[in-house]
Amino acid sequence: TLRYVGVTDRIAGGLKAVAGTNPALLLALVLGISGTLTAILDNILVVATFIPIVADLAASGTAVGGLWWALLFGGTLGGNATMIGSTANIVAIGMLEKEGHPARFGRWLGPGLAVTLPTLALAFLLLWLQLPLLQ
Repeated sequence: TLRYVGVTDRIAGGLKAVAGTNPALLLALVLGISGTLTAILDNILVVATFIPIVADLAASGTAVGGLWWALLFGGTLGGNATMIGSTANIVAIGMLEKEGHPARFGRWLGPGLAVTLPTLALAFLLLWLQLPLLQ
C-alpha cells in the first residue's frame, strides 16, 4: 500500500537527498532508521516497508548491495533495544513475569541499548569496510 500511494518513493527520495552521493551515509541512514523502527515496531513490518524503499533507490541508479545488508542488520539487531522489539524478548518477558519478576520498560531499555548500539555500530563498521565490494 505504501508503494502504491507513493510513500516509499518519497522516503527513498528523501534518503537520497540527505545522503547525496555518499554511500556510507546512506548505509548509516538505512541501518539507523531500520534499527530504531525495529525497536518500536515489529521487525517484519519494518523490513517489509523498507524493501520497496531500497528497490526504489536501486531503480534510481543507487548501488544498493550494502543497503540490503544494512536492512538485515537493522531489522534484527535493533529489536534488542526494547522489550517489544523482538519475539524472543516478548517470550523472555513472559518467562520473567511467570517467575514473579515483573519487567519494566525502563529497566530493559538500559541493557537493551548497551547491547544494541555497539552491535549496530559494529555492523556499520564491517559493512563500511566492505562497501567497495558491495557496490
